[in-house]
Amino acid sequence: MPTIATPRRAAPRSLFRSGIGPRLALAVVLSTLVWLVIAWALAA
Repeated sequence: MPTIATPRRAAPRSLFRSGIGPRLALAVVLSTLVWLVIAWALAA
């Protein structure tokens, strides 16, 4: 049982990291652009 449970836990973690990485980077870039647009609109 432990040998079967360990790969099952490790596989979703690697998939989770590989799937979250690019999405997190995109979210950071998009949020930064949104904040820059808001700051520019308020300043102008």
